[in-house]
Amino acid sequence: MLKAVLVVTLPFVAEISTFSNTRSNLNTSTIECGSDVYFLRAASSVNILQKNTFRSMENLYRLDITDCYMREVRPGFIRNPKSLIVINFSRNRLSTIRAGVFVKSLTSLLLNNNDLESIEENAFSNIFIEYLELSTNNISTIENWFRNVTILRLHLNNNQITSLRKDTFREIRGLEDIYLDNNRIQYIEVNTFPNMKELHLARNYLYNIDFLGRTVLETLDIGFNRISCFRSFVILTKIKRLLIYPNPWNCNCLLGFWKLAWRYGIGYGDSQLFQQKSDTNLICLVAEHIDEQDKKLHEENFMRILYN
Repeated sequence: MLKAVLVVTLPFVAEISTFSNTRSNLNTSTIECGSDVYFLRAASSVNILQKNTFRSMENLYRLDITDCYMREVRPGFIRNPKSLIVINFSRNRLSTIRAGVFVKSLTSLLLNNNDLESIEENAFSNIFIEYLELSTNNISTIENWFRNVTILRLHLNNNQITSLRKDTFREIRGLEDIYLDNNRIQYIEVNTFPNMKELHLARNYLYNIDFLGRTVLETLDIGFNRISCFRSFVILTKIKRLLIYPNPWNCNCLLGFWKLAWRYGIGYGDSQLFQQKSDTNLICLVAEHIDEQDKKLHEENFMRILYN
């Protein structure tokens, strides 16, 4: 039975689930429900989440407001969310995230498929997040967004990022996996990813991996870039799994890498984004005895085949 404890001040349709696994669909300007509520999902348009939209929901552990055309979330939209660990605001129209919006109890935060361009400094401060989803937005630069925060897995794929500074993720504690696939990254400063286990950089515009520096990486995905040769093989010996195809590899350089991989037991193969086609199974380019203009032509044709 639902007790009249919560008052929702913004009218929308909500699906409310309780610990007894009963569900109620409410369509009213004032929603009242009890402390047994653990899951709430909005099911119609919500333009702005005002302060104190949700109150007295001490047992709520998940809040879903998706596909609701939501444009703004204001600090204090939920009061005293002692048990809230999952917020899903994906597939809305959020363009910025303000500081003070999210609570310290969160472990999963989904903000993908919005219109995000900026996030206020300290928006994620003092939060321990196992999973932060920021993919498929309009992010082009990352400022001082990640201060005094713990994030284990970060998704920034499908954005407009062009470069990364070495201090971009420095203040994130515990970061193990980061996904930066499908951006426009051309330049990364050395030692940007010193303590990560998995790094996904497929479908960018990288010509080398000199940015690695010191690394404890176990998996690196660099498929669908512009890489033709590794300038140094030394750093590669520490990586357990390299996803290097497809790229416009120089065949001689690739042969040298194969020998190294066999010697050190390095696993290698196709990018996780690679979908095999009959006309795209090219491994490398023969670059001997051709001038730079012809080489560039070969590389452009190679990439055209791969991306089409």
